[in-house]
Amino acid sequence: MMQTNDDDPQAHERILRVVAGSIAIPGANNTQIGNGPVIVVLNPIHAQVLADAGLSREDVCDRLVELAVTPNSVMRGWATKQMIPDGEGDLTALRGPEDIVLIVAGGGGMYSAVFSGGLAGSTHPVHAPIGFDFSCELPGVPPSHSPLGED
Repeated sequence: MMQTNDDDPQAHERILRVVAGSIAIPGANNTQIGNGPVIVVLNPIHAQVLADAGLSREDVCDRLVELAVTPNSVMRGWATKQMIPDGEGDLTALRGPEDIVLIVAGGGGMYSAVFSGGLAGSTHPVHAPIGFDFSCELPGVPPSHSPLGED
């Protein structure tokens, strides 16, 4: 998705804008059909930039809801089941922060990922802690933790 620059005081906002733009692209189910859940997978570097900016998991989800919109003027050029009102305005891609399953996974690098729901508006994510005590340690790989908390 994007590279980060340690000297960029707005890196956290740029990461959030890229993620939100990926959620609200005109062809996504969340934009086409209505609103629905998404899974956002941040790589550890992006998660650390957000955490270093003082953002909590809740802050990240709230900001993504604010940013994940598509202007009506853009949507009028797409075939969609929704009636796009005349005039300015935006279509929201998320009902609220509860529609976001936010996880940290993968290695370093510039890629994070967004997975849109297949049945936008008719499914709801389930948020529950999952224990991974059954996992094994990899030789030479130190255990890690999520910069946004809630491992």
